[in-house]
Amino acid sequence: MARLELEVPVFSPGSARVALTRASRLELNRAGSYPQGGLTPELSDVQSLSSVPAPLRIMIRPRGPPEDGPDFIYSPSELEEMKRDIQLFKSSGHLHTERGDGFVFGILKASDEPGEGPLLVDADTNSELVRLASPFRCVFHRAFDDILGSGGSSSSSSTVEEAVHAVKACGFDGVLTSGGPGSAADNLDMLARVVHAAAAAENGIEVIVGGGVRSSNARVLRERLPRPEGSRVLFHSSCLTKRSGDVIDADELSSLGDVLA
Repeated sequence: MARLELEVPVFSPGSARVALTRASRLELNRAGSYPQGGLTPELSDVQSLSSVPAPLRIMIRPRGPPEDGPDFIYSPSELEEMKRDIQLFKSSGHLHTERGDGFVFGILKASDEPGEGPLLVDADTNSELVRLASPFRCVFHRAFDDILGSGGSSSSSSTVEEAVHAVKACGFDGVLTSGGPGSAADNLDMLARVVHAAAAAENGIEVIVGGGVRSSNARVLRERLPRPEGSRVLFHSSCLTKRSGDVIDADELSSLGDVLA
């Protein structure tokens, strides 16, 4: 079985250097933002990692989940902040296209259906940010899981395909997903649909499997997820200790790396 690459979300330059012992890619978030699901980091942290050997993906997320209503639906001022942050990081000189650096974000909109209809990819706004980020690559954040969740636990294959193609049409190179609300291990059937849909999309789109991925369940995930021709699948895990939200458990990182090797 071919080796699977590991992406590790990190919340400080120090944790990033620990992660690099096994990670093939880093997702950089603001220090202390793990409880909110990761937020836009400081420029100084990006600068500290300018010379790391692995691709660096920068989270672009101005806030965590709101107290009421769906997440990933942003106000005009929040969207302007996201644009400014992308421009700031691009112009800093600390990101490198040849290394595979890029950005992670996802913007949703409510459907026009009456009541609480499904959430949708905000095609216009996401496309604008992807163009702004160019030539750096972009990954659609776990906002994707909110789309799947809003369609119900039995979302059809056509719904999954529509969501994947909507993300691809915006210009994203990948999608970070647990296959819906909850953990990846609980959503294997949905994840399989996502992988198939991603492989079938024109030129394909990378699927980054995250959400509760640990060494204890990664083997089952690896064995049960399909790998159709043209698919690109990575695993995503913070490997954090239970004592602190920002500290990587080096033993867990090593164990997970062994499972994926």
